[in-house]
Amino acid sequence: MINQPAYFHKSPLNEQAATILGVQAPGYKTYSRVINRYQNLAKENRWVNLDGTIWPISKGSLTKFIKHLHNKVEPQTIISYLSALRHHHIMNHMDWYNTRNDPLINQLLKTIEYNHTFKPTQQKEHITRVHLLKMKAGLNLSKVEDLLFIAVAVVAFYRLARLGELLPRSRHEVNKVPLVQALRFESTRGDLTQQYNYRGQRFTKQPSGQC
Repeated sequence: MINQPAYFHKSPLNEQAATILGVQAPGYKTYSRVINRYQNLAKENRWVNLDGTIWPISKGSLTKFIKHLHNKVEPQTIISYLSALRHHHIMNHMDWYNTRNDPLINQLLKTIEYNHTFKPTQQKEHITRVHLLKMKAGLNLSKVEDLLFIAVAVVAFYRLARLGELLPRSRHEVNKVPLVQALRFESTRGDLTQQYNYRGQRFTKQPSGQC
């Protein structure tokens, strides 16, 4: 067991771990923004404990925070904020479980989700062969850049691939790019079928015409 001074055991857990390992403590920027926002709101609205402290958060203060948020953000965002508060409590040796799992807090979250009107998801227009043909018509295939562009677009379309899989950002990601060997054409009952085998997944397309 490593002997540490008394104050060491009161320091945040992430700092303790970093000290023991002799490395830099990890940063939690997203969590830090939530923590700072809560602290500012707590100071402005006097969400404090009987002794005037903000931490640990009491049931009453957490109730007021959730009430403050519920008309401003999505229900899932509130859950994310609570995760940040949980992390802060755990890192600083404070109880969070009893406050977070209080029946009233759980019911507040359920009620918010029940009454929330979710906005319909706006999807972009699906890319079809018509788009590929228009794209091809606007390119000069005698130019290497244009030829590469349409090649990437066609492969991504027929393999249902993400462009990030086909266009690596560094040489370390080149091994993730699907090779020509992953593409195979088969003729079944007179129909030409394209088979793509990539990372153990098999995709099938039956193209009509050429692009």
